[in-house]
Amino acid sequence: MTSLAADFRFALRLLWKSPGFTSVAVLTLALALGVNSAIFSLIHGLLLRPLAPLRPSEVVNVYSARRDATRDYRQFSHAEYLTVGESREIFSHVGAIGLGLAGLGRDQGDVRRSFVCIVSDTFFPVMGVRPAAGRFFTAEESRPNADLPVAVLTYPFWQRLGGRADVVGSIIRVNGQPFTVVGITPKGFSGVSLALAPQVFLPIGVYGRLPGAFNDSHLRDLRDPKLHAFNLTARLQPGLSLASARAALPLLADRLTRLQPADSPSLREVQLTPPSKFSIGIAPSDDGPIGLIAGLLFAMAGIVLLIACLNLANMFLARGTGRAR
Repeated sequence: MTSLAADFRFALRLLWKSPGFTSVAVLTLALALGVNSAIFSLIHGLLLRPLAPLRPSEVVNVYSARRDATRDYRQFSHAEYLTVGESREIFSHVGAIGLGLAGLGRDQGDVRRSFVCIVSDTFFPVMGVRPAAGRFFTAEESRPNADLPVAVLTYPFWQRLGGRADVVGSIIRVNGQPFTVVGITPKGFSGVSLALAPQVFLPIGVYGRLPGAFNDSHLRDLRDPKLHAFNLTARLQPGLSLASARAALPLLADRLTRLQPADSPSLREVQLTPPSKFSIGIAPSDDGPIGLIAGLLFAMAGIVLLIACLNLANMFLARGTGRAR
């Protein structure tokens, strides 16, 4: 131990006597570690952090397709959403979601176009999150055409507004219309997509209040079976595997088929997939290419660190050769 301490003091004296060499060595190592830290933080934020913090393996996206050669995908009507939610042998919770663009601000002079999400009261239980302040939506606020103008802010949007403690109960404007803030989502929660993270959540009962914000349909009454306005995200019953859930889907598809309007009948097919972190489309999507990019980033981080170590080794070798001469 005494010898090790003496060697350490000797090394410090050598570095102190060569400030230029020491500075370059420290800077080289610091740059390499900084690049690696940035890459690892990016990969963790995009790929390793789950969308749903509570038992993420239970969360799935639900899709509806025509049962024929076209495999035409579309969103769900409100009645179809309720029917899927009644399949308690498969799902513990089912949430309805609609993503759109709207002007957000505290007053008419501070408006920015941002992503806004309309969700059912069951959406937040599906994702397994609790409000950071206030509350989430009630069943009454999610009732079709309830038109109760309330909003839940995301944590980043709340911070953008100044992070005021009294924000719950205040008014924000969505496309110029006043909405009362009732809650704030927890920090780090981005909804069902990292790439299309909304700033504000609204209850599905206000769908008709914001024409054109969520789709280009002329229909505004959620009770209309021809209005297909929602994507569905669900939580499987605890202990139920994805394969077992898929085996029960034909019966659910038959129930959805019976809901189709008489003047536009179609056989429906229901599909389940793990949620994508980078899209919120009407058809299943694959995050496989993102995993490939993450692998390349990991390799890049390793190469940068290796180059830094080789540079340091060459510097020490050159310095040792110079001292020997």
